[in-house]
Amino acid sequence: MWYRFAIAGPNYSPLEEKAINEYGITDDHGKAGFILKDGTLIDFSEGSYERTLDHRNIFSIMSPNESHDNDYDNYVVPFAKETGALRISHYGDWNVDMITPPSNAQIDYIVSKHRNGDPFGFDVPGRQDYLDSATKSQVFHLLKKIQQNWDKEHNIS
Repeated sequence: MWYRFAIAGPNYSPLEEKAINEYGITDDHGKAGFILKDGTLIDFSEGSYERTLDHRNIFSIMSPNESHDNDYDNYVVPFAKETGALRISHYGDWNVDMITPPSNAQIDYIVSKHRNGDPFGFDVPGRQDYLDSATKSQVFHLLKKIQQNWDKEHNIS
């Protein structure tokens, strides 16, 4: 649709523009499949009141890849690595997969939408955890710690 093209701007990578053009954007994290580095939410709702597409549907904008025996490793991981996007799910609680360190905009968005006392789950390479009841402050400090320690904990130079 024409309005999707108008949204994509010069600050987006070609793959981010492709995702925006294919899926559109939303301001509702319950409809989103990914959050880009700048906090933009990729709409996986297909116009519905909630997310309807699985994250692996990102394959539709990616080059064919059969390196692994599953679409998560073939498409979700490469999309996240190339764009810095976080895979998000929100069905009353947060579940965030981080393939790259979270950006300040991503952290700010998640913390702003998190409700004190709601659960918060996260997955980073080599670690996943689930907090049954998290405050905004706990979520902020956890995400900042992950961001600040990313290179050291993931042997990235």
